[in-house]
Amino acid sequence: MAVDERRHRAYYSPGSEAMDLSTAPRIDYPPEEEPEKRKVRRQQPRRAKRRNLVYLAAMIAVTGVIFVFCVQYLTIRGQTASMTSDVARIREELNELTIMNDELEAEINTNIDYNKIYDTATGDYGMVYPNKGQIRTYNADGEGYIRKYQDIP
Repeated sequence: MAVDERRHRAYYSPGSEAMDLSTAPRIDYPPEEEPEKRKVRRQQPRRAKRRNLVYLAAMIAVTGVIFVFCVQYLTIRGQTASMTSDVARIREELNELTIMNDELEAEINTNIDYNKIYDTATGDYGMVYPNKGQIRTYNADGEGYIRKYQDIP
């Protein structure tokens, strides 16, 4: 026990113990006065509610506008993508048709017999080449078309 007392004494210093409040005289304080009840203005909460409703309506409107813009953007982007694929398909079709047209033109040109055409024109139809005095040339001013106001001699 001597060791326990030493330990207890090491941590104890005079005047460090708590006071016993149960022996203290009871003090009766006067009752606290209740603050006067203020008249609550209902206008401020109504205004606040009105402001909150206006804010909520504005946020809903802005969100709706943003949503509409997003939907339109996605719609236009989809249309652009489909048009791009259509243009690529049409260009491929044009290339195929151009190749077919060139092949047909080459086939037609190889089958033309110019000597037979000359013989038919001169023999059957009586056509002849024009003489030097029968050919008249003129230059057209501009890139448009030529209007004929009278017979060309």
